[in-house]
Amino acid sequence: NKSECPIKDKCQSETIIYKATVDSQRGKAIYIGSCESTFKKRYYNHKKSFNNTQYKHETSLSTYIWDLKENEINYNLNWEIVQKCKPYKCATRICQLCLSEKLQIMLHSCDPNIQLLNSKSENMNRCRHRAKIKLARLT
Repeated sequence: NKSECPIKDKCQSETIIYKATVDSQRGKAIYIGSCESTFKKRYYNHKKSFNNTQYKHETSLSTYIWDLKENEINYNLNWEIVQKCKPYKCATRICQLCLSEKLQIMLHSCDPNIQLLNSKSENMNRCRHRAKIKLARLT
């Protein structure tokens, strides 16, 4: 159903940090993500990667979900919005969206009871929203 949304009444939220929690017999695993567009668009992109093998390694979350499916392990997947942020601003050269995502990844990596699915290298990435602003100025 195209109208389905895992976060009741909040699927049109933009510039957010979200958390996906996977519960299975392996325990609890968490993935932290961000989206500048609506959560609904990001969610459908995740669903695409869960259902189409060609996208199974698109994110560490999809890789984990495919591993559970291939090993016939049942799981529950819950989504929540962690934080609303401001995107990259040229005047300040700061992207709260990227900084907040990195902070959430670091905070969740300290909990020994949780398997964090995000790769450690994600915290080293540059802001992907900044490039979009630069390209927009060129056109």
